[in-house]
Amino acid sequence: MDKDESTKGTSTSDSPEESHPEEAISSEACEELTAVIQDLPTEKQNQIKHRVGIIIQQASSSFQGPIPHPDHFAQYNKVLPGAAERILKMAEIEQENRHKHEDVADRLFLRGLYLGTLIIVLLIGLAVLALYLGYPGPAIIIVTSIIALAVIYVLRKRPKGTQGE
Repeated sequence: MDKDESTKGTSTSDSPEESHPEEAISSEACEELTAVIQDLPTEKQNQIKHRVGIIIQQASSSFQGPIPHPDHFAQYNKVLPGAAERILKMAEIEQENRHKHEDVADRLFLRGLYLGTLIIVLLIGLAVLALYLGYPGPAIIIVTSIIALAVIYVLRKRPKGTQGE
């Protein structure tokens, strides 16, 4: 096989393993590849083209979201009429549920913050009262508890999935 034939996608090899990598890559890329490997033996050129063709064919794409990729989404109605509408409805219901759960988690988090603040204020009042009545031992214990609760209160992080947007 000569150099011109290799760029046209023809092959003289009868091996079933050999495919036409030139068909998988653009003609411009094939011309560039041929120019780079032209000094190599024909068999080596065919091996390189075959491997390049396999690498290019293994390229993939990904799509992430609550509904399928638009190209795939259109195919659903062809297979099962009304499937696209059902998938959209499912995604809408899932989104509503997610928002509802996030709202509940946010309310519970705020309730915990308010309750923690109330407990700290009450303990401060109790410590002041203990000192006023002449009981420094319990006042020190209460102040130590306040410090421990304040550290927990300040360092506590929000639950996963409820971070502000």
